[in-house]
Amino acid sequence: MQPTRVQQWFARSTPLFVYHEFWRPDIDHPEADRIRAQGHGELWVTFLLTESLLYNVMDAAGAIEYTVGKLEDALDADQAWIDQREAERDPAERPAGAMVGPNRNAISWEVANLLWWLKTLRERMKAHVSGREIGLLPALAPDEPWTKRIRDLYSALHARALDDVKLANVATHGTAAPSAFGFTKLEAGRAVHPVPDTPKRGDHVLLGSDLTYDVSRDARSFARSTLAAVEAFMDGLLSAFEEGAEEIARRREAAGAPPLNEF
Repeated sequence: MQPTRVQQWFARSTPLFVYHEFWRPDIDHPEADRIRAQGHGELWVTFLLTESLLYNVMDAAGAIEYTVGKLEDALDADQAWIDQREAERDPAERPAGAMVGPNRNAISWEVANLLWWLKTLRERMKAHVSGREIGLLPALAPDEPWTKRIRDLYSALHARALDDVKLANVATHGTAAPSAFGFTKLEAGRAVHPVPDTPKRGDHVLLGSDLTYDVSRDARSFARSTLAAVEAFMDGLLSAFEEGAEEIARRREAAGAPPLNEF
């Protein structure tokens, strides 16, 4: 499945790059002083520090869409293989309760990729580098309506999906999560690929045996719910910027300034 929503997001974002008012004029960024030392004016400093912020977030969201597609393809292929084996089973035999499909490694890797892209999305929205906050959220102009809306959207995304960044950290530094070892459970002939629970705050999970599966999540439902949360966030994010652009244009007109006095 090829990603399509990301192309729509890119198209919507194209007119938004001419409004420096979206961003705070005093961005605390590790590269700000170096750019100023090159003799650039403050508007150009702001442009160089912010030009890729929205693009980077769309890029990570697009990678999530792409990865979910790859994961769904692997799940479908595994299910087709299992269906074929079940069709060939002697009716006198009991239905299998579990089975090892040929795509179990790919499924495990794509779930991990999804977790890592979720972590990337979060860190492109807000991360700490050299004692400073960087990313889209810290760069937004304070006390503006679009900033408040974007912060609210990000809080909602965090509640729906971004808490699984803790599981991404396990997959990065500790153990495969989920592991491809073991059998795929079969429930009424449907393959179920379990996804571990998100570690609770303060838990240090470094071994596969420390992972829990109390929530009973499976790879397909996890991927779809994650993508739905990211799509809702991206649509809201771009709507907030679009409405902000309209507000900025009204302010410029009221002040007698050109509607597109760019960076």
